[in-house]
Amino acid sequence: MKHWANGLTLSRMGLSCILIFVLNQPAVFITIYTIAAMTDVLDGRIARRTNTVSSIGAKLDSMADLLMFGVVTFALARWAGEGMRFVWPYLAGAIAIRVVSAGYAACKFRTVAMIHTWSNKITGLLVFAAPWLMLAKGNHPLILIVLCIVSAASATEELLIHLTSRELDVNRKSWF
Repeated sequence: MKHWANGLTLSRMGLSCILIFVLNQPAVFITIYTIAAMTDVLDGRIARRTNTVSSIGAKLDSMADLLMFGVVTFALARWAGEGMRFVWPYLAGAIAIRVVSAGYAACKFRTVAMIHTWSNKITGLLVFAAPWLMLAKGNHPLILIVLCIVSAASATEELLIHLTSRELDVNRKSWF
């Protein structure tokens, strides 16, 4: 029971790696992706309910989120095909803000962690929905542009929180 939450987080990392090999099989991709996303929902809840919340678990969760986000971004870019030429500036902006925020936090707090703000949770929900929407709407790039704008806004909020905080609190309330 003690290691269930971290086990789920590690399984998300493994499932995210498997997704790379099933990009051309939408039904398999969506199935594995949905299972991986459910581990993201469950791992924190299980850790809190079993009193097994730990800093290692939080870091593992952030790494698993980053890996899954990277794989999904790659998949969405590949599926968007030629439509990505409209998305790249938005994606580059969102990634740049996220990297600056993570880098600043790493220098200031000597660790890398994503803050669990509402805007980050909304971004996560949109990332979860994006493959479903892309497959349902014929890989329309507007879906990705909206996702990038929301992601950039949540990254900006996180950077502002880092800039104004004296200590790292990954569960700090959102500004938005």
